[in-house]
Amino acid sequence: MPETGKGRLAWVDAARGIGIICIVLGHVMGESVFRDWLYSFHVPLFVFVAGCVYASGKRSVASYFQSSALSLLLPYIVFAAVSVGIFTLVARLGYIEESGNGFFQSIGGFLYGNAKTGLMRAALPLWLIPCLFAIRTFFYPVDRFGREFSHHARAAAIAVAGLSLCLLGYLNTFHYKLFILPFGVETALNLSIFFALGMLVGLKRDWAEKLLRGKAKAAGFAAAGGIAAAGAGLLVLGAYLSRLNGFVNYFRDDYGNNAKTEPLKTYLLFLGSAAAGIAGWCLLSMLAAKVKPLVYIGRRAMPILLMHKLPIEFFELLILRFALDKQLLTGAQAAAAAVSIALCLLAAKVLEKKCWFLIGYPKPVKEDDRHRHIDR
Repeated sequence: MPETGKGRLAWVDAARGIGIICIVLGHVMGESVFRDWLYSFHVPLFVFVAGCVYASGKRSVASYFQSSALSLLLPYIVFAAVSVGIFTLVARLGYIEESGNGFFQSIGGFLYGNAKTGLMRAALPLWLIPCLFAIRTFFYPVDRFGREFSHHARAAAIAVAGLSLCLLGYLNTFHYKLFILPFGVETALNLSIFFALGMLVGLKRDWAEKLLRGKAKAAGFAAAGGIAAAGAGLLVLGAYLSRLNGFVNYFRDDYGNNAKTEPLKTYLLFLGSAAAGIAGWCLLSMLAAKVKPLVYIGRRAMPILLMHKLPIEFFELLILRFALDKQLLTGAQAAAAAVSIALCLLAAKVLEKKCWFLIGYPKPVKEDDRHRHIDR
């Protein structure tokens, strides 16, 4: 599994590529068991990979938050404003139903950063970016000051922080119901456990490569087959748990069909299905680390997350206009996801040369440094 840059492993980008593909595909799918399965793990996988590559370094608080704001919040605000402008124009032309929110009201909703307000309809997928900013903020002191201690103490601090935030998320979601907080902080609590798991893997993220390389020398294709079987088995387990749990909607903090009657069981099914999906796809990503298109997509996950809503909206208008029957609908949805990703990659290729700051890059990006827009 070749590295993609200094200290960088290709399987990490491959896993991120899988995560963003599943997010885009989930946004074009109608109600189905397959969509429920995608939603059971796609956001946790994306957050997990962000944790794998997270490093606050030894920067000051001001320097760290300035860097995070430039790499996450600036692109978020720019593309939110663009989306609101386009959404307002298209609605006034009569192609889509108006949301009832004015331009500046919608902009205020994006600045607040919580989709539960109902003010982020123009680009709902963007809710994940301020939420990720909140998660990174939770773990900044853990990572920053944890570097002063031993490896084991640092790992223990990350684990305790992740479990504590997860407990707070459970209590808030099912019992106390805090108000709608800025940047989706209440949702960030529930997703923090996956970020913490990613950080723990990130402490030794080359361990898997060394393990697989050693096994490959000893058993050749048999080892790869075993890893593939384990990964597939975990995905099947995740699908089974997702089937038991039902549909998960992250920004609404809806974690299963029986949340009101069986909150603890629902939450455990959510965590279990997400963890199985993450583990399964990570194992398969280690085998797919040389699949260059997947790694390429993973390196550009942020531009895809920022921009994919607009082409999807266009394709949904076409699907409604031509009223495709159910036999053609699934194929059309998959094609819409593929074309949306392709258009986002094309736009990212243009923007990274002249307007790199719009997609969170700190400078014109060299091939080996594309990952830094999400790692900082």
